[in-house]
Amino acid sequence: MKAFLHIGTVKTGTTSIQRFLQDNKNELKKHKFYYPQSILYEKENPQHIFLEHIAKQIYIKTKNNPNNFIKYLNSERIIRTLKQEIEKNKDKTFIFSSECISFFLDIEEKIKALKLFLNYLGFDDIKIILYLRNQADLMVSLSSEDLKRGLIKASYEIKPQEHEHIYTFDYDILCSRYSDIFGKENFIPRIFQKDDFFKDDLIKDFLHILGIKDYDFIFPKNKNESLNLLGFEFLSIFNKYNNNMDDIPSSCSDVLCFYDKNLKFMPPKQSYGAYLEYFEDSNEKVRKKFFPDRERLFTKKDLSTYQENYELKHINKEHIDKIAEFSWKMFQKSKDKNNYLEYLKSFLKDEKKNKGIFYSIFISVLIEAIRFIQRRERGKF
Repeated sequence: MKAFLHIGTVKTGTTSIQRFLQDNKNELKKHKFYYPQSILYEKENPQHIFLEHIAKQIYIKTKNNPNNFIKYLNSERIIRTLKQEIEKNKDKTFIFSSECISFFLDIEEKIKALKLFLNYLGFDDIKIILYLRNQADLMVSLSSEDLKRGLIKASYEIKPQEHEHIYTFDYDILCSRYSDIFGKENFIPRIFQKDDFFKDDLIKDFLHILGIKDYDFIFPKNKNESLNLLGFEFLSIFNKYNNNMDDIPSSCSDVLCFYDKNLKFMPPKQSYGAYLEYFEDSNEKVRKKFFPDRERLFTKKDLSTYQENYELKHINKEHIDKIAEFSWKMFQKSKDKNNYLEYLKSFLKDEKKNKGIFYSIFISVLIEAIRFIQRRERGKF
């Protein structure tokens, strides 16, 4: 059986691709393609994170005893369900998609475990799709994701050579691993630049890779999913105190992604330039090996016109409204609302003492919003 495995990288329109595949799953069947349903993460995030998870588990459980492979797989109900789904649709080409694969499978042995699992499922023809984005732009977009994940430090504050996921940025390492393990003939790297997309469109480019030419699909609307400067400033403070939180729910963080040209986050020029410079040699190796007809892997950036925008100078009523909306949504998501409020009160006390009123104004607004909701909805919690 044949499968296309779309592995990212992160922040290359993966969510748009996954929502497209999910929204058009029935139309795809008409073209003899199938997007598996049994291992989708969630409705709003219809990707196959499970594949990355199972690859790591196979690596861990078979590291010292290869005989644990079949025993472990047979013990997992979700794998049995997936195998049944595959059996019912074995006349189709499968499409799997998760950027977590390229982001979290950090060593060759884990990637080999993924291939072993796909072979176990019956796939003997596996094509790897990987989109590559200019590392500096990737860093900017990933910085937003870092804060939405509840992290204290964003990528732009980390030197490229010290980044925890440096292998995600180093495309020579990334491409070499997947092309070596799955075969260069099965490896399909693409440049994440509009001018390089088929018909200047990411989704159409993806369909072109699949070989689908005629279609009647529902195309997703573009959605701004990156934090703006207000979101960066607010969550960078919020996460320092809310350290018991994992990922911040998208229904909350999306409130801080509204478009405002004056709030477009751009990190310090030095940070942006560092990511451009550090991976130049790696990019050149990738160009020679996979894109020999290109002069450069990515279009050269002109930093003489680069404008920094990473410090919020003031807030207005719309900003306060957005923070209040965020606070209300987070309050609704909180399992222990009273403790959550007390937690934020202690945060405000510390911030006033250590940082001054400019930093504490965010939490002041948040706390007052929660108090207002509590008074209005008293008895309902």
